[in-house]
Amino acid sequence: MLTIRAVCLVSSRAGSGLLTLRPSTSFSEVRALSGEVDMVWRWWAAAAVAFGVLAAGCATDGQPVPSPGVSGAVRAPIDLAETQGRWWSWAASRPSGSDPVSDLVGTQCHVNQPDDLWFVAGTFGGKAHRRCVVPAGRALVGPAVNLVSTPEDCRDFLDAAEGTVTLDGAPVTLRRTGPTRLTVRAVEGSAIYDEAGDHRGCGCGLWFEIEPPAPGPHELRIKGGSDGLAVEVVYDLVVGDRS
Repeated sequence: MLTIRAVCLVSSRAGSGLLTLRPSTSFSEVRALSGEVDMVWRWWAAAAVAFGVLAAGCATDGQPVPSPGVSGAVRAPIDLAETQGRWWSWAASRPSGSDPVSDLVGTQCHVNQPDDLWFVAGTFGGKAHRRCVVPAGRALVGPAVNLVSTPEDCRDFLDAAEGTVTLDGAPVTLRRTGPTRLTVRAVEGSAIYDEAGDHRGCGCGLWFEIEPPAPGPHELRIKGGSDGLAVEVVYDLVVGDRS
């Protein structure tokens, strides 16, 4: 028998508990057995590690078309297959509770950001209102809702996934992406994986890329969900001047 700590929504109330599964238990069987328990994607990520999931069966997805920012900058589209792995590694680069996904107010916005992009994040379920300062010339990249797990879980997740993103009230294009092979580098005790090291899996979700916004204040709104997971985040961004 295998015991995994899960984060659940039980009778519409968030909590945590223990779920005992066979190593062969499938995602669909978990849903059938759980009744009123809707497993959120942090459990799926942990299950991928516990079951020793490899990336077999994942496809390499194409590149998204970036949504226009307000700076007039023109950039080549990002490599989304690589960027998903980078984003998950960023999310797993801090211990749970001090990571950018758990952050509700923006104190972790700047931590471990790459030099060429500015990552934004949803939540593990629920709302957040973050205030962040963004360097000039950085494209904004992130998911409305996303998952790292198995190809089968990704397909089920994407079937139910929906979301919207706006920048200063203007809609942003979302790309339904996955399953995509990726490697996540995590620190010990991260919110994504318990063990430190490189972890292989499949990433999927509704992703967006926004061209570098002009200097000054901006409002980014992210809403997404899939199969019981609901995410809603407001970013109050201040983009710095070029110097």
